[in-house]
Amino acid sequence: MKKIWSILLAGLLCIGLLAGCAPAEQPETGSVTDVAVTESVQPTVTASTSVSPSSEVTAPPSAGGSAQETGEPPAASASVSAKGKTAESPVTQGGTGDHAENGATSAPAPAKTPETPPPKTITCTISIDCATALSGNPDLVNAVSSGGTILGGKKVTLDPGATVYDALKATGITFSGKSYISSINSLSEGDCGSQSGWMYSVNGDYPGIGCNKYTLSDGDSIKWRYTCDMGADIGA
Repeated sequence: MKKIWSILLAGLLCIGLLAGCAPAEQPETGSVTDVAVTESVQPTVTASTSVSPSSEVTAPPSAGGSAQETGEPPAASASVSAKGKTAESPVTQGGTGDHAENGATSAPAPAKTPETPPPKTITCTISIDCATALSGNPDLVNAVSSGGTILGGKKVTLDPGATVYDALKATGITFSGKSYISSINSLSEGDCGSQSGWMYSVNGDYPGIGCNKYTLSDGDSIKWRYTCDMGADIGA
């Protein structure tokens, strides 16, 4: 009997020794213990990351570049940006290179149109006829004209500001009077009736003023005509 108890006791001791030497069971992944440890440590790690001075801070882009590009704090970047702004070169506008104090480009002055100088001389055409007097006094008319024509379309060169009187004088024909011409080439007023005399037109119009008061223009056409009916027979 004692031998049996000795054997049982020895067996129990062996079992106890084996149980003491066996490795402790490792907790399974995802166990409650790990979850608890992770939850308790995670907030500390997150808080440490948010305040760590060595962590990278992404700043909004500025005129001088971002904090990651320059490697400087945002304040330094802002300072560099402000300094860089003063070093900007002025932009030339309009290609003139002239700038007003406010930065606007002054507009160039409009080019002046050169004034046309007055002509040195003017050229006019002058003619003289007494064809209407042929029926009234043909002998006299034929004596002072050629079939009623005294001067047929002669061009005369005059100074600017010349008058009809100056044009008649430039022909070299003999005449009498100044403001009112009473005789041309010896044919005078009244020779062909009480309503007869000399009248002039410029470009087909009869001005009705003294010939020394009508100023001519370049290219004007002057006609002196003898009338026997106060101008009615020559369209005046």
